[in-house]
Amino acid sequence: MKPKATVHQAQRELFRIELEGLVDAGHALVKMGRQMNWTVFDEQLGQTYDPSNGAPG
Repeated sequence: MKPKATVHQAQRELFRIELEGLVDAGHALVKMGRQMNWTVFDEQLGQTYDPSNGAPG
């Protein structure tokens, strides 16, 4: 049995909201996230990531 063909509906795009439109840019966590050096986190925590197993608990 073949999967049903999906029909593109332009109307649905009207209701797609981007995350930036939902999040308050003045919220303290948003401000903190912009100031953090995420490269350091990627370097330090990236060592524990295993693509075949995901991140450890």
